[in-house]
Amino acid sequence: MEISLKQACKNDLLTAYNLLHELAEYESLLNEFSLTEDQLKKILFSTKPDAYAVLSYANNEPCGILLYYYTVSTFSGLMNLYVEDFFIKPEFRRKGIGRKMFDLIIKTASDKNCGKIEWKVLSDNYPAIKFYENIGGKENKMWKTYDLKNLKWI
Repeated sequence: MEISLKQACKNDLLTAYNLLHELAEYESLLNEFSLTEDQLKKILFSTKPDAYAVLSYANNEPCGILLYYYTVSTFSGLMNLYVEDFFIKPEFRRKGIGRKMFDLIIKTASDKNCGKIEWKVLSDNYPAIKFYENIGGKENKMWKTYDLKNLKWI
């Protein structure tokens, strides 16, 4: 199987959108998926993008996406790379694609002199947790995640 990776460009909008939709479906979160193609286009491909995406292909078939952006650590004075979404289609897992994608992101973070790479994983997504631990990821037990949703009061 020939595996290739590429930084997503405007021509990849529909591929990236479809992979993110498939991720929401896989995680049983379609009820929370309201992203439109126009929103994704603005996020990834505006003059000053808010995020970036890497796509993976197996024998020229789209099979994965890793969407990331940068944050800032005021304690270290360095940028951090935050992985917002990471998805490999189930039929393409355990073929080294995820590892290649993370190797690329590690290089990207290193090239930007980032202090760390961070991400979240659903607590019941055991295959993903095992993958992250196998590549050296460690659970951060020091922090809890909080969020505010439905910001209608603004």
